[in-house]
Amino acid sequence: MWRHVPDNPEDDRLGPFWDDVSQTVDRYLEHQTLIAAAQDPDKIAPMTPHFFGAVVVDKPVREGKIHTHEVIDGQQRLTTAQLFLVAATQICEEHDRPNQAAGLRKLWAQDDHRGASGADRLKLRPTRADQAAFSSVMSDPKTVKVMAGEKISSAYHFFYTQLTEWVSDIPVGEHGRYFEALEDVVYEHLLLVLIELEPGDNPQGIFESLNAQGEKLLAIDLVKNQVFRSARRAEIDLEDLDINVWSARFADEWWRDPVRQGRYRRPRAELFLMHWLTEQANAEVSATGLYVEFLKIANQTVQTPVATSELIFRFVADAGTYQSFHDLPAGSREWLFFNRREALDAGVVYPVALRLWRYHADSVIDRQQLVAALRALESWLVRRMVLRLTTKPYNKVMVELLQKMASASNPAEAMIEQLRSYASDSQTWWPDDATFRTHLLTQPIYGAMTQIRVRMLLEAIEARMRTTKTESITLQQKLTIEHVIPQSWETTWPLPEGSADDAVARRGTHLHRLGNLTLITGPLNASNSNNPWTDKREALADHSVLRLNNRLVTDHPASFDEDSIDTRSEALAELLVEEWPAPHSAEWTIQSG
Repeated sequence: MWRHVPDNPEDDRLGPFWDDVSQTVDRYLEHQTLIAAAQDPDKIAPMTPHFFGAVVVDKPVREGKIHTHEVIDGQQRLTTAQLFLVAATQICEEHDRPNQAAGLRKLWAQDDHRGASGADRLKLRPTRADQAAFSSVMSDPKTVKVMAGEKISSAYHFFYTQLTEWVSDIPVGEHGRYFEALEDVVYEHLLLVLIELEPGDNPQGIFESLNAQGEKLLAIDLVKNQVFRSARRAEIDLEDLDINVWSARFADEWWRDPVRQGRYRRPRAELFLMHWLTEQANAEVSATGLYVEFLKIANQTVQTPVATSELIFRFVADAGTYQSFHDLPAGSREWLFFNRREALDAGVVYPVALRLWRYHADSVIDRQQLVAALRALESWLVRRMVLRLTTKPYNKVMVELLQKMASASNPAEAMIEQLRSYASDSQTWWPDDATFRTHLLTQPIYGAMTQIRVRMLLEAIEARMRTTKTESITLQQKLTIEHVIPQSWETTWPLPEGSADDAVARRGTHLHRLGNLTLITGPLNASNSNNPWTDKREALADHSVLRLNNRLVTDHPASFDEDSIDTRSEALAELLVEEWPAPHSAEWTIQSG
């Protein structure tokens, strides 16, 4: 039987759905023909049904005479099936097949004796965004008009068109047989696997298993289901909650964009949920059990309608705070903290940041205290990064900071004191000035860490060199790291004649040190990289506006060698020591106001 195939059936999945239905009907008719020819059904193998996949629902809730289930997974699959059923019912009615029409209607509409009316007559109620279009199609399909960009009416029209063509291809005198086959196939041979959750089940794990090869449903989607379920029981206006609260925050595709954290890429919504749960629980949370952890918190706190409302609005408000971290005013100290956080690849700080921002919003701490806490945390991270210390205890440390803040009258001060306690801890050590300075002076910087981190150090030095009298500039993201004495130095930067072998070794140990590094533009780097100092110094003086290079040119008018690297390293290291103070620095004594 010839069938129309839509232009992009794989995009909307309607084409494959219809193919599965029509092919199953064909197989059923062929099977019935074989049974009739054999005159003994036992001699013919049973027909294999077609499985459309799994649908996951929560345990039933009684509403009047009707038991309802929240659909956890399979919403699109069920909606597609319902639209097909109403189209099939309409086709049966138009072709004078009332029995088949009545049989199909039972699959998408409640029986009249249930006393349901309006949208409650439907066996499926989509989310608010699709409710109006869905109800219009299901209540009066004859008047449905296809609306541009509206998927519900387009899907119904697609199925109605396919069924119309299917009927036109039925052989003369065979209509009764084909319509009966359609009904039998829908009832007996097109199957969905129903998974009903029980207490203790992990919906997120079930989701990830069922959707491994398809579009992954996120834990935030499970949280939404739970939030709206709790809101309905608390008699909160669901439409207002959806339009003005939930969708106003989470409808943005930004939340589903995958971003890298550590070795993995995850959607932002998942990362936010993980950080929020960590902050709420004051404990580490597994990325594979986010929904279960949310349920724990919800079950502990949602005991009254007021508590339900507070939890929902706190969650959405914190999501707004998390989103704001990515759009802070450029140049502010808060913006600088998150800019450097990215270079440090330290996503673990988000639970602490969420807590600090809430304290500030609630006037528990002022902005000076907020910034001091951020700077202390940044210093702990940067000093450990420079010394290449392990990041293994970071999750544990963030939990300890949260726990200290939770019970303190001055949370910012308590957080800083907890960080300062790591000055003598071998696992969570906050390095002191002497150790930090020695490493900056004697160890290679370039090659020992990623270039984005080296740039972060050099940009911090540039910022420290600037004063209120200096013009304000925005550093280009594409500034490159330049070796003053080039890495390939043999031709243009030869050692003095007669230099001993240890001079070559000394140059090798100095090439990647802090004092031999600066920032320049890509074009200047390309044209100037291996030039001798006289040419390089002139190019820097002519083209660079950075204080970093102005000081380099001024301090070394005639030559630049290993001794120059040592001298410059001392000056630059001192600026980094000032930028990220040690645990016992007096800077960490903060006052409110």
